[in-house]
Amino acid sequence: MSRDPSSELFDLIQALTQTEKRYVKQELKRHVLGDVNQSELLFDAVASQERYNEASIKKRFAGHGFVRRLPEAKRELVLVILRAMRQYHAERTPMRRAISGFADGEFLRSRGLFKWAERKFTEAARESELVHHHQLHALALDGLVGLQRSQEKFPEPTTPIEEDEAFVEAVAMKEVAIYEGLSDRMQAVVARYGTSQNPAGIALANDLVAKGEQHLPITTLAAQNHWLRALSLKAFFIDNDVATALAYDRSRLEVVERDERYRKANFNAWINLVHSTALRTVMSGDVNGARPLRDKLRNFWLFESKAISPRNRRATLGNYLNLDLLISIYELPTSTNEPPAKMLRELLDEHESTNRSELGMICRLNLGLLLFGIEKYRESIRQLNIVDDYPEELRDDAHRASRYIRILCHIEQQHETVVTSLIRKERRLLKGASIPADEELFLNMAGRYLLQTPGKQRTALLKSTLDTLTALAPDERTSITGMFAFNAWLKAKLTNRPWRTFLAD
Repeated sequence: MSRDPSSELFDLIQALTQTEKRYVKQELKRHVLGDVNQSELLFDAVASQERYNEASIKKRFAGHGFVRRLPEAKRELVLVILRAMRQYHAERTPMRRAISGFADGEFLRSRGLFKWAERKFTEAARESELVHHHQLHALALDGLVGLQRSQEKFPEPTTPIEEDEAFVEAVAMKEVAIYEGLSDRMQAVVARYGTSQNPAGIALANDLVAKGEQHLPITTLAAQNHWLRALSLKAFFIDNDVATALAYDRSRLEVVERDERYRKANFNAWINLVHSTALRTVMSGDVNGARPLRDKLRNFWLFESKAISPRNRRATLGNYLNLDLLISIYELPTSTNEPPAKMLRELLDEHESTNRSELGMICRLNLGLLLFGIEKYRESIRQLNIVDDYPEELRDDAHRASRYIRILCHIEQQHETVVTSLIRKERRLLKGASIPADEELFLNMAGRYLLQTPGKQRTALLKSTLDTLTALAPDERTSITGMFAFNAWLKAKLTNRPWRTFLAD
């Protein structure tokens, strides 16, 4: 068992918005024993830290009562914060109002206040129905049924059970559960088999689709959302069909945005969907089509995100900036201005120093690629070096792409010794592994390029490499060399033009 001090209190406080912190402080002021508010002191001490340091708190507040019983004081403060957040958020969203309404209804029913309890259960049912939350809706309806039983009121015995609201909602819950389960299992297939075209993965994916088709047609909004997600995952990762996956994504986005209340209640899923749809739109070559989606993320961050947690707000901003960066990369052939990357860099420097996320890693890679595209090779290398600090298991492909782009940066700067050293290091890392043909081609070319005499020798090497790469036809969407458009770089060197000139191809 770990003996390190628990950081749960720190993590919880860091997750609060400024408004939520003020509310907690107000709650703490209501419960003061003695002259000093020990809980408020502890709250402020933890809130002021960038990284949790319990030793610092003990030293700073030595002599205060809470330090002598710090583990218990931390647990008590966690409970106070959670209770305060239940109060603070009780009426802020339909889902919260439904939960509160159900809890109130249960209490009132237990006290025999049946009419009042009925109003509360009815409110809970209405609020949960507004956001298509079938589990909560079923719970509220169950409360109403229980209330009727408490008063010995029973349904007309001749009415069909299938017409009972509780039964109808149970059927809806079953439908949502089926398609949510299918969607999660399709994600599991992708996680296990990726884009390897493994026969077992293909068979599992096809089987999941067949099971989903057995339960068509779909009647609930939530189930439609899950079903389209499953189909999109299969099309993109299993079938390697970007166009079909994008069509499913757009249909899914239309489903989620059909009801504004449903979208707001599921904003995290909506943000991820907008981001992935925009990415696939860019990948399909439709940069113009991605801009409105990027703007949706920007507008959400500017006008709707202030009430969400700092973590979710940062993730939203990161999604927007990464998408903006990617669009900027694709616009490099026609743009004469340096794309705005300062804000993304500051966000990454501030929030990714301790919390290494996959999104942050990809943002760093894209930032390095962008700087490479505008021929700022030293700055590009600095960003790509940071990718090494991210865990290998997050995205092995991003790690390899980052190392390859760095090799190109050093080639562009004529750093022959560095290039040789980096390629040797890469060979050591890949020793014993099966190297894709396009990556082997890249490493061979990179190792020989600066050794060739400028002119005919280099031209012959570049042309031979490009011809071989074209014949190999690696999947631009999934190959490592496709991640940094190696073919565009070869064409650029052959024509003595910037790499970005050929990105549109």
